[in-house]
Amino acid sequence: MLKLKDFVDKYKNQPCVIYGAGPSINFIDTKPLEQFISIGVNSGILANKNIDFFLSDDQGIHHWDYFYNLNCINLLYENKLKKYSNHLNAEKTVFFKHKSFFSPPNNYNFDGIKLTKEEILIGSRTSMGTSLNVAYIFGCNPVILIGNDCKKSKEGYRYFWQYWDKDKQPKRLDYEFNQSNQNKGFDTKAYIEYLNYFSIYNKEIIEKEFNIIDCSDSDHNIFPKMSLKEILDKYGEKR
Repeated sequence: MLKLKDFVDKYKNQPCVIYGAGPSINFIDTKPLEQFISIGVNSGILANKNIDFFLSDDQGIHHWDYFYNLNCINLLYENKLKKYSNHLNAEKTVFFKHKSFFSPPNNYNFDGIKLTKEEILIGSRTSMGTSLNVAYIFGCNPVILIGNDCKKSKEGYRYFWQYWDKDKQPKRLDYEFNQSNQNKGFDTKAYIEYLNYFSIYNKEIIEKEFNIIDCSDSDHNIFPKMSLKEILDKYGEKR
């Protein structure tokens, strides 16, 4: 069975793209990003057919059909997802554990957000936060965030695939997808607060060996921003 320790510095100094599921992904061509190591977070896995890793902390993914059609290496929070993972290829699945969770405004355990290359990961506000710890374990640099919008679109969409025709959208297996239900618990303020503390408490690591670039349509300025074109010009194969 695979362990996270098998991936320590495996992709050292290689760019990594982390796919969130924010609506801005709908407006970019993700095909040129296939040259980079990639992590798809929850339904971010649908943003590109050739993503290398799927990651989730979210027990709710077992309600969605895409969870049953994974062909990549799967990185799953053991406490919440092991019992739902019998259908997955065991040789391509890694279960991880978390430190105490850092989840503002109720839990400010700052030790829990310090980056390490240990197998027990940051207890983050979201799966997107966990993916940053995994990319650090991989040794990737820089890390490029797309779909990390931290907000809904002007149409009120939470996910990029809500722009798709309904027959192409992922399907709920227990009941029909309801947009209003999905927007419940969407806490932009808490997630941005988490990212801000994460950047402060890992400032030296981020500056020296783990540069994070925001290529999302986000309103915050926690990480440096670059357009997709700028990223491909600087880090792409044809640079």
